[in-house]
Amino acid sequence: MIAASAAPDRYADLAQACARLRSARAEQAWLDERIAEGIPHPQAAIIQYRTPAVIFRRRSTDEAAERTRAARVGCDLLQRGSGGGMVLAGPWMLGVDLLLPAAHPISRAGHVAAFRWLGDRWRNALGRLGFPASVADAASIAAHDAAARAAGLDWVCFAGLSHGELLDAQRRKLLGLAQRRGRWGILLSTGLLIGETPWEILEFVRHGQRPERSVMHRLASPGVLELDPMLAVESLCRCLLDSVQRDLAATPLDIPALEEESVT
Repeated sequence: MIAASAAPDRYADLAQACARLRSARAEQAWLDERIAEGIPHPQAAIIQYRTPAVIFRRRSTDEAAERTRAARVGCDLLQRGSGGGMVLAGPWMLGVDLLLPAAHPISRAGHVAAFRWLGDRWRNALGRLGFPASVADAASIAAHDAAARAAGLDWVCFAGLSHGELLDAQRRKLLGLAQRRGRWGILLSTGLLIGETPWEILEFVRHGQRPERSVMHRLASPGVLELDPMLAVESLCRCLLDSVQRDLAATPLDIPALEEESVT
């Protein structure tokens, strides 16, 4: 167990206080502003992407060409500070970002421990609404990563699999995780697939060729609303943030003190 360092009143209603954002660009601006100001207490944002955006990590093979192709298909192109593969955000994905101060036990825990903690919170929230999901284990990580490499798609976030990420009942990737750390604390970014994703757009932006049907449709879930149209996204967000809030305020915090492991 990890002892919490902040008083419970620092965590009053995270769900009610969270930012509500509508684009990847607004998300990046919110994160930049919060990090520049410092992170005195946990903060969260829910992002319901109204327009498509390709989000890439700190290095890219040919950004100028990708930007031109993204514009041709009506996508924004943004660089993020965290690691991980390329993401195609849009109405088919729900984003939730969590910022924690450096003094918080989760910020001091290892990368894998933080991923597994948040992934389990997502699994519990989905389960409370009757949607089955499982946390990636070593076998599923190895299988997904091998399939992604074989298809030449290991540059796509939702092709591979890492610690804490979720699979649907058909073992397709449902939830992607990324994190960024600094002296200010930790950013945990999550993307949940809620609808059918036009993966062909992402392949066109990256390579300039658009397949008739991407292999990604076999590797990634069609999304929670495709599989369960009755699931309420707003209720899911509330369940998730309530669960996160309870953990953040707990003393001691029940997070396994795991050894550092390699993450993607």
